[in-house]
Formats: sequence, C-alpha cells, structure tokens
Amino acid sequence: MNEFFGQLAEAGYQVRPASFEDLPQLVPMSNAAEAELNGAGDWTVERYWKEWQESGIDLEASTRLVVAPDGSMVGCVELWDNFNPPVAPWIWGRVHPKWKGRGIGSALLAWALATSKRALDRLPEDARFAPNVATPADHRPSIELFESMAMTPCRYSWRMITD
Repeated sequence: MNEFFGQLAEAGYQVRPASFEDLPQLVPMSNAAEAELNGAGDWTVERYWKEWQESGIDLEASTRLVVAPDGSMVGCVELWDNFNPPVAPWIWGRVHPKWKGRGIGSALLAWALATSKRALDRLPEDARFAPNVATPADHRPSIELFESMAMTPCRYSWRMITD
C-alpha cells in the first residue's frame, strides 16, 4: 500500500478499506464533493448502505478511504469490477473540496487503476480492458487528474433531470 499512499501516511493520513460503520462520515464527505461537481449531493446513509449491500462489493479489496490527521474523512475510492467479464471496471472516487490539491485524489486513482488489473485474469484473451471514470465536462481538476494518469476521454453522456 505504501507504493500509493506512502506520502499521505508520512503526512499523518490514514488509508484503509471502507466499512459500513464509516457511512455516517463518508456520506457528508461524498455530498460535499458531489455538490462541487454537480451543484448538490443527495447521498444518504441508507442509499449508500443499500448500494454496497445489494451489489456485493468486497469493501476490503475494492475500496480505500483517506482519513486526515484530525480524523476527518477526506477521500474515498471504489473499484467496481464484480461483474463478468470485467472489461470496463468502474472507478468512482471523491475528495472533499477543502482537501483537494494534496495528492489524495492522485493516490486513490493510482491505487484503483493498479488494483483494477486484477480483473485481467478473468478476461478472454481477445478482450479489450479499459477502466472507466467520469466527471462533468467542465470540471478541470478531475480532467487534469485523469490526464495525468494517461487517461483520455472516449465517450460522453447526457443526464436528464426531471423536476
């Protein structure tokens, strides 16, 4: 783990897998990050719990949380590769806006990209493997983070919001 999180650990951060017990702290952090990206965050503990419970995600193997030296939850990443064939693992992560620019997102994404390669053993030989991330088209910090990891945009989508 030090390969990805050594600098954060040296600065006093804790990095560990998520657990259901983390949800009361994780939800407000996720909502703050979501509000920066999309104007509002609508996660609840119940919604998060249900997503993790019903999906069967292996929290120990597929998530990482970053806790600041003051005990605040400041970042998280989830790697979704629990489908077959896992040709396009989904990487979902957030960093609290007050904690951006400290290498937290970079470390979380680097860990998730490296960990996503565990799915290669479950792919047919001729399969194309392409981990996926997403961000609003105008969110430069996320775009720059993805580009720093040699990622390029390949697909765009529209989201319909009804009132």
